[in-house]
Formats: sequence, structure tokens, C-alpha cells
Amino acid sequence: MDRFFHAKLHDIRSDLTLMGRSTLDMLSIAMKALFENEPELVDDVLKADDMIDQLNLTVDQCAIKYISLQAPVASDV
Repeated sequence: MDRFFHAKLHDIRSDLTLMGRSTLDMLSIAMKALFENEPELVDDVLKADDMIDQLNLTVDQCAIKYISLQAPVASDV
């Protein structure tokens, strides 16, 4: 049973890492669109934003489920 929760924690960390990397990529594309006057890149940013928003909801749901089922101690959180 303990492996299940460690796997879930690993999934949450992976999703958070992906969310951070995607946000940095999105910021880079948005800056390029702004400074190089490439409005067609805005669609890429908007699509990435929707994906990041969905990932954020997934992470929130997984974290809430983990906390409610595992009741971790402070060092786990």
C-alpha cells in the first residue's frame, strides 16, 4: 500500500515539473511573439495555457486525494 502513495507522490511531482517547464516554454514563446511581432505564435501560447490549466486541476485533485487518504506528516508534505 505504501508503494501506491509513493507512486502518487511521484506522479504529482512529475506533473508539477511538466507544468513548470511548459510555463517557461510558454513564456518564451509569448516573449518572442511580443518582441518579434509574430501574432501567429499567440495561438500556440493559448493552447499551451489551456493544457497547463488542465494539468493544474489534475495536480490539485491528486494532491487533495493524497492528503485526504494518506494523512501525511509534515515531513511528507
